[in-house]
Amino acid sequence: ITGWPGGKPDADDTYRPERAKPFPKRCLVLSPEPQDAVVGMGGTLDRLTEQGHDVVLAALTSGSLRVPDSEADKFASTLAELGGLSSNTEDWKEQTDYAREMLRILEEKGEFGEDPPVLRQLKGLVLRGEFRDAAHALRLTSEKVRFLDLPFYERGRYRRFHAAEEDIAAVVDLLNKVRPHQIYCTGDAADPSSVAGISYGILLAALKQCSAEDWASTCSLWSYRGREKALEAHEIDMAVPMSPQQLETKARALTRFGSLSSLEQHAPERNRAHAAEYDALGLAEYEAIEAFQRLSRR
Repeated sequence: ITGWPGGKPDADDTYRPERAKPFPKRCLVLSPEPQDAVVGMGGTLDRLTEQGHDVVLAALTSGSLRVPDSEADKFASTLAELGGLSSNTEDWKEQTDYAREMLRILEEKGEFGEDPPVLRQLKGLVLRGEFRDAAHALRLTSEKVRFLDLPFYERGRYRRFHAAEEDIAAVVDLLNKVRPHQIYCTGDAADPSSVAGISYGILLAALKQCSAEDWASTCSLWSYRGREKALEAHEIDMAVPMSPQQLETKARALTRFGSLSSLEQHAPERNRAHAAEYDALGLAEYEAIEAFQRLSRR
């Protein structure tokens, strides 16, 4: 159990899950779809930032497939209405035409039609805004948020995704730009054909290509759980406790997303369950806990 997920500076780290030096660390948090990292480790994200680490939060895919038509309709309708309220409608013609085209596409395709690329782009932009808002709630500025929009997702559909070299190259580029001391990821326990599972495979391939880089030999790899089965107590290598206020901060960040599943909405309850399990084992009592498994070096 540690309140210092990035390592506690100037402390004996013999029995701590993460090394003390260097401090601060460059921490790269990878989110297969934008909401995943907030669901799985929103409290830890907030804590890493609060403790002075250089945190980069990267959405690997746009997540556009999970955005309902109603969200796109709301955005397009608002844009069309703004154009109608303008005193100079000619200045808004391009935006108004775009909004009307989106509304036409939504009506034409119906509830079960396939989203054309232009609609998926709009839905991706809606989710980008929600992701930034959630990051802001966790003390991260927009400059620390990255969007990779990996091609495997943009050209595929659920259960029909296939990673390619261009996906790996994009992650290699991100890794070499950030040069992280820590990477937080998910997907190691996910269905290999899922977005999280494929994203994890891409990360492993990218890390293999980066193995000769000087930063790679000292980089710790930590796994958090998103929608997958929660870690059992004996599988947890790092447990990060949360106070009631920190749990509320995470819950507030989750509300920034308009399209969470029931399981994702109940992430704080999952964190409370981890804390209750530790309490039952006779360990310290906390409001909630986020759990991590070490996948590579300390």
